[in-house]
Amino acid sequence: MTPERWTRIKTLFHEALLNQAVDDRDLMFAKVYSLWDPLRSDPRFGELLKRMNLQ
Repeated sequence: MTPERWTRIKTLFHEALLNQAVDDRDLMFAKVYSLWDPLRSDPRFGELLKRMNLQ
């Protein structure tokens, strides 16, 4: 397995976990918790906030 393929698999797995956390409302502090600061500029982060009715 190439490193690129392994990276893609890991990314998809992490995205699935993140989506599950959003669906379970486990990220309700994502809007204010500083841990998420590096992701705030990513448009997908805004989409997650909208899905949780936080934006």
